[in-house]
Amino acid sequence: MPTVSRIAQQAKRADRYSIYLDDKYSFSLSTNQLAESGLASGQVLTEDAVEEYKQASEFGKALQAAYHLLSYRQRSEHELSERLLRKGYDEPTIELVQERLRSYGLLGDVEFAKTWLAQPKSTLRSRRRLQQELGQKRVDKDLVSQDLEELGVEHDQAAIKQLIEKRLQKNTPIDRQKLVGYLVRQGFGASLIFKVLEEDFSELLPR
Repeated sequence: MPTVSRIAQQAKRADRYSIYLDDKYSFSLSTNQLAESGLASGQVLTEDAVEEYKQASEFGKALQAAYHLLSYRQRSEHELSERLLRKGYDEPTIELVQERLRSYGLLGDVEFAKTWLAQPKSTLRSRRRLQQELGQKRVDKDLVSQDLEELGVEHDQAAIKQLIEKRLQKNTPIDRQKLVGYLVRQGFGASLIFKVLEEDFSELLPR
């Protein structure tokens, strides 16, 4: 059976330790994993134990990779899974990582959707566009339907007004027909666009 011959702190990752069995590198563990394992030089391990430690090693590295990704911004469950798959982690390991993150309250599509809808840039998006964006991140539409409904038509109306005002601030001629086409492509309904134009911009943008 293999014997732990050396435990060495990694030069590039001070929070991880390389474990050598019979003078050959076998796996690495985080500082916490090593402390919990009780591993020590000279310890004899069964093959099953070695396999368990290797699985724990992959889990620890995948979890750290997930923390790194989440440090930039919140991500949907599918988005995080895809990123970890591209980094070479297998699906069972990723599922364990996601379970751990959910238990910490760091992962969940319901909260992700709420955060996404609360972003400042979302005030310029139509509800239809916001639903498309969340759909691209594979967030179940049933999870966000109520949130989008709560935003109401007032959200779209305010967004249209802001987008038109931004165009007007450029002090360049605006073609009303092209403006309407642009807003329709952003996911706003034509009837609501015309309503905003008539109520708020009838003098600046006449028919």
